[in-house]
Amino acid sequence: MKRSKERIQDMQYDIKKQYDKLDKDIMGPPIERVMAIVRDMAKKEGYDLILPSEAVIYHADKIDITPLVIQALDRQGVPATSAYNGGDD
Repeated sequence: MKRSKERIQDMQYDIKKQYDKLDKDIMGPPIERVMAIVRDMAKKEGYDLILPSEAVIYHADKIDITPLVIQALDRQGVPATSAYNGGDD
């Protein structure tokens, strides 16, 4: 019984490692494109801080730069949905 439980735990660990690597391989490049755009916008526009909306309790719509990031992705020829979901539009 204990041996089976250990094997299951080992398999779960291996599956999680494979999932994490696959997630990094798939999501890494699109996330880096978005992050590069955000960093560039921060420098050009003089932003001192940019947070994901999930980290904020409230914000006025006028300070949300998401539409600007989407426009920048579109200008690069990368549909924003592809950049965010790994390209399987």
